[in-house]
Order: sequence, then C-alpha cells, then structure tokens
Amino acid sequence: MSPEELKPYFECVGAERSASSSGCRPANRIMAIGHFGNFELYAHVGQFVPGFKCGATYRGLNQPGLNRLLVSLRNRSGLPFF
Repeated sequence: MSPEELKPYFECVGAERSASSSGCRPANRIMAIGHFGNFELYAHVGQFVPGFKCGATYRGLNQPGLNRLLVSLRNRSGLPFF
C-alpha cells in the first residue's frame, strides 16, 4: 500500500515525548513489538511521524521463489529489513 492508502490506519499519540526536551537531538531508541496485531504496519510509522526511522526483521522462507517475491515486495517499501 502507498503511504496515502496507509495513513487512515495510523494514529500516533505521544510521539513528541520520545524527543529530548532540551532542544538537542533526540536520543536514539530501539523499540520492539511482538509478532501480533498489525505488526507489519508499525514499520511504516516513520513515514508519518517526523524524526522516526523504522525497519523490520525478516526471516527468509524455505521456498526460493516465494522468498524472492516477498523480498521484492518488501524492497519496494524502502524500509530496511534485517
């Protein structure tokens, strides 16, 4: 889905609290979530919340053709995945 198509499904509350209040660069943070709910959408938060850079983990599939397809689709998102 494009960012325009995803936007109606996002509401980020409290993101401003993760930035430093001293006016300096925000501290780096690593946040992790479980493999439940809309976990695939969470990786796209950086498209809607300034200052956030997101990525996702990915475990390859045993079927080479299907794995190539999924890697291709994920690469289109522009998100780094590990």
